[in-house]
Amino acid sequence: MAAKVFFLRTTDKEDDSAVAKRLKQAVRRLDLFSFIGARDMVAVKTHFGERNSNGYVRPLYLKTLGEQIKHRQAIPFLTETSTLYRGQRSNAVDHLRLAHEHGFTLEKTGMPIIMADGLRGDEEIEVVIPGQLYRSVKIASLIARAHALVVI
Repeated sequence: MAAKVFFLRTTDKEDDSAVAKRLKQAVRRLDLFSFIGARDMVAVKTHFGERNSNGYVRPLYLKTLGEQIKHRQAIPFLTETSTLYRGQRSNAVDHLRLAHEHGFTLEKTGMPIIMADGLRGDEEIEVVIPGQLYRSVKIASLIARAHALVVI
């Protein structure tokens, strides 16, 4: 199955609330979440950013997406995985602290955060794939267990 990728063009000067409104309209108009069923636990995979940077999707946009998932009577949560290199995102505790510093809180996103690969970044599951180079890959265990996945 081919993946579909959607892109919402914005400008640096555009207000976050205006972008969030256009995002909501696009999700509804394109029926982007039609694959999500009632009571599905939906992992919203994002990136919480690095220390001293602002290169991440704004929490308000994620709140907008979470509201649209809830509109389908599903249960969304934010998720991310630890890095392989040492640093602020190499374990769940430090990673969540950084996420909160960047505004990824339940209050601002409307979704709790559950680390996809556990406390130390080592909770993974092997899944079979129809690849030519690899017949299976290891992925964060929570990703495999979610009913649906929205990647931001």
